[in-house]
Amino acid sequence: MKKLLIVDDDAPIRRLLVATFQHEYVVLEAADGISALSLVENEQPDLVILDGKLPRLDGLAVLVAIKQDPKTAHILVMMMTGRSQLEDLERGMDLGADAYFIKPVSPARLRAWAQEHLELGKKSPIRPEETATSR
Repeated sequence: MKKLLIVDDDAPIRRLLVATFQHEYVVLEAADGISALSLVENEQPDLVILDGKLPRLDGLAVLVAIKQDPKTAHILVMMMTGRSQLEDLERGMDLGADAYFIKPVSPARLRAWAQEHLELGKKSPIRPEETATSR
């Protein structure tokens, strides 16, 4: 079973995402950037769903750490953040995000992306025009 790490400091969002993914994946959780990096290193998830604004270490810093480490660079990272400016999206994608979703986003959209990229092995990033909406 594929492994997924949900990183968000908002507990209700984490609970919603756990409920969305728990029947198809092993789901891990972190509420801050430092805990997230520790889990990435120790658990090697197949996908990280990563909030942009986190305590202890910002989501973009976590993204960079994952993508610059040869041991973890292969891990898919889906940004899910309230940062909705085009510059934010471009920066996230430039830093290595495999997808960038703007909150609020439907858990069904996240699930569909995860299934397409994890189960079917699709590696192409989501196009920015697909992520610039809130639904």
